[in-house]
Amino acid sequence: MRSLPLEEALTNVPAKTAEQTPWYSRFGKRRGDRNGKMPNQVEIADTYENVDVSFLPFDSYLIVFVLGAPGSGKGTQCARVAEAYGLAHISTGDLLREEAAKETELGKGIRESMKHGKMVSTELTLKLLFQAMKASGKDVCGFLIDGFPRTMDQAVEFENTIGRCDFVLYYSCPTETLVRRLIKRGETSGRVDDNITSIETRIRVFEQTSLPVIEYYEHEGRVQQVDGNAPVEQVTEETFNIFDMVFDEQSQVNDTTELGGVRK
Repeated sequence: MRSLPLEEALTNVPAKTAEQTPWYSRFGKRRGDRNGKMPNQVEIADTYENVDVSFLPFDSYLIVFVLGAPGSGKGTQCARVAEAYGLAHISTGDLLREEAAKETELGKGIRESMKHGKMVSTELTLKLLFQAMKASGKDVCGFLIDGFPRTMDQAVEFENTIGRCDFVLYYSCPTETLVRRLIKRGETSGRVDDNITSIETRIRVFEQTSLPVIEYYEHEGRVQQVDGNAPVEQVTEETFNIFDMVFDEQSQVNDTTELGGVRK
């Protein structure tokens, strides 16, 4: 799997075909229709390894990277947004935990990495993401990619082979709040990574690897930040306001009300 500087990856994104019905986001991405289907549907390869990178298979969908430190509440908000706007919520953490639960060498390796708060390889993470997106892509108009990208390398590979991110939804939260929430969750979650040692490692890894990603997208004008320390309902309303704005601008560009993405 090749790696390119993110700037080069973004400038070399292949153009879509003229036959598509475009809709444009204010973030500058050309799109297909908003019914969750790509116009003139192109057959997607069965496995990530076989993807023809001359065509980005999900570039006609709304793609939002959702980032925030462990305990920031991004999972809760993603579930609400997905239900309200007809988007698919794909959690990289859930995908990895499902794989880790399998009694295979791969599963054991992932389980051991997660137990110690370490990162799983970019190649494996992208493969699981691609499979999950393919499985849900026919029924949605876009994706909330929860907990991804963790590093610049992951951002590069995703945008170079799968699709361009429209914007990053970032939930900021003080460290002390994160630790308190995760310790509380660990009392009932049964998750191997909800222990104090792993919690501290995960927060530190997020600060070291994910914050530079957020800073890059912020420089690109592709970050929407929400205060994750606010009451849950307030966080939800602020999040919904962001998506209302995005979809409202899409509707104005298309001059039609027969579009997906309207809050239910």
